[in-house]
Amino acid sequence: TQSSAMYGTANYGLRRGPPEGAEGPPAKKGRPGEEVAMLLVTPAAAAKVVGKGGKTVQQLQTDAGVQIDVNREVGYHGYKEIQLSGSLSGIGHAVGGIMQFMEDENTGTYHLTLQIDTNKIRDVVGPSGAVINDCQRSTGTSIDMAKDRSGRVDISGTYDGVLGAANRVLELTAGGDPTNGGSATPSGGKGW
Repeated sequence: TQSSAMYGTANYGLRRGPPEGAEGPPAKKGRPGEEVAMLLVTPAAAAKVVGKGGKTVQQLQTDAGVQIDVNREVGYHGYKEIQLSGSLSGIGHAVGGIMQFMEDENTGTYHLTLQIDTNKIRDVVGPSGAVINDCQRSTGTSIDMAKDRSGRVDISGTYDGVLGAANRVLELTAGGDPTNGGSATPSGGKGW
C-alpha cells in the first residue's frame, strides 16, 4: 500500500515537492563543486529510507557524508524523489545504503531508478548503445532508458550488479543536473 504521509520537518533532509500544477522537478540543490544525484523510489521505499523520526536518513547522511533530501509528496509517475548532494564517492555509498530498501521480496532482485540530466543520455547510451551494453554485460544487470528521453534510468539485478551499474551511470553523468528531466511520461519500453 502506498502512502503519502508527511514525515516531519526539513531538519533531517526532507522537503516539500513542487507546487501543485508545477511542471518538472524542483531546482537542483547542492553547493558549488558538489555532485547531485536523483533517485526515484516508491512511497513505501521512501518511508523506509526516512525511518522512524528520520533516524535512518540521518544515519545514511552521517555514514556517507552527503546531504539526502526526500520529497514528502508523491509526484512524477507515482515516485518520490530522493536527492543526494555531495562527493561522487559519498553519493555512491549512500546509494548502496538506500538500495537495501529496494529489493523485490518475491524475486530477490533489486530495482533502482535514477533520474539523469537529459543532456547526459548520450553519455550513458554511447555510440550504437555500446556504453550501456558494456555496463549491462559487466554488471549482469538490465538497464532500461526511458524511450521518451525523460532521463529516467531503470536498473535491475543483484545488489552488487545494480550498485555497480548505478555508480557507472553516476560517473558518466557527473556534473549534470538530474532535475533537467522534464515531466514526460514513462514509456514502459525496454531499452534503446
